Amino acid sequence: MDALSLYDTAELLQLIETVFEPEQFLVNRFFPTVHESTTTQILFDRFTENESIAPFVSPNVAGRPMRREGRFTDAFRPAYVKPKMTITPDDAFRRAAGEQVGVGTMSAQERFDIAVMMGLQKQLRSIERRLEWMAASALTRSSVTVVGDGYPSVTVDFARNPSHTIELLGDDAWSNPNVEIGDDLEDWSMLVLEATGAAATDVIMTPDVWRVLMRNSNFRELFKTFQSLGGSLPGILPAVQKRNLYKGQFGSFHLWVYQDWSRDEDGVKHKYMPPGTVTMVAAGETGVAGVQAFGAIQDIRALQPMRWFPKMFEQDDPSALVLLTQSAPLLIPVRPDATVSVQVLPPADEMGEEEADEAP
Repeated sequence: MDALSLYDTAELLQLIETVFEPEQFLVNRFFPTVHESTTTQILFDRFTENESIAPFVSPNVAGRPMRREGRFTDAFRPAYVKPKMTITPDDAFRRAAGEQVGVGTMSAQERFDIAVMMGLQKQLRSIERRLEWMAASALTRSSVTVVGDGYPSVTVDFARNPSHTIELLGDDAWSNPNVEIGDDLEDWSMLVLEATGAAATDVIMTPDVWRVLMRNSNFRELFKTFQSLGGSLPGILPAVQKRNLYKGQFGSFHLWVYQDWSRDEDGVKHKYMPPGTVTMVAAGETGVAGVQAFGAIQDIRALQPMRWFPKMFEQDDPSALVLLTQSAPLLIPVRPDATVSVQVLPPADEMGEEEADEAP
């Protein structure tokens, strides 16, 4: 095509660096490592700690062999995500966003460039939301269920200890204003510490849980007292809504309110974390050690490990350019026992009318 310049993959990758601004909270905080596989399969290790202690022996007795820490290797061929969109001649000849009305100061090539950048950004955002959804599922459920067109439903189970998935019932639920929140958090953090050697310090909760906490007078007073002793400022007042909010510290625990979501093709909103949920995580390499893994792209123009592979090609009839971005992702908690997920509130149909009305 001579009229408008097409971008090759290298130029599209440069555009990604320009337009891509990650906003994923869970991905960035708990899955910072990126692994690009050289095959269509992703191999990942899961580690277990044995906490063996050195035995006493006589100095004249041979040393005792130590059992190695457990390591299990699993393999998974990830499903593709490949958002595609068409850029038509209209995009090059009609007024671009921000261009002065009625003046037409931009050339067709400039408008075409803007259309490509906006299209690429939209595709990357959709992939970004899929990664965040995977991160939320891996942390809360310790599994990711993959299903799609031409891809049968497959659940990747990261084999978290069943005792790290908890449901609080009756008076133990946090809807009881007399529950000792601090005791629960310390108990769950100890579960992680005993399993991995790293204590859970990040507490991620849904908005309905935070509102219930603010009705717990014991928690509220302790929370405000800690902040006045030098902690970060308390986030106890209504705030401008964001998809995640840092509320401050409670003892050594960092409190986050998480409310990210996406919409399906019908525009229906789906929250990444189930309502009434608290998830505790030990972050970092000594904790969950999360990895963003990407399988090799099955495209003859790729043939190398890549996180994502964008390309453009021309369509003759009707005349258009097709922009396609391909990725084969899986987010992996290398130490799944570095997480605990707790249903702290009863389902909405079991809550009182007031709580059910307030739950998002």
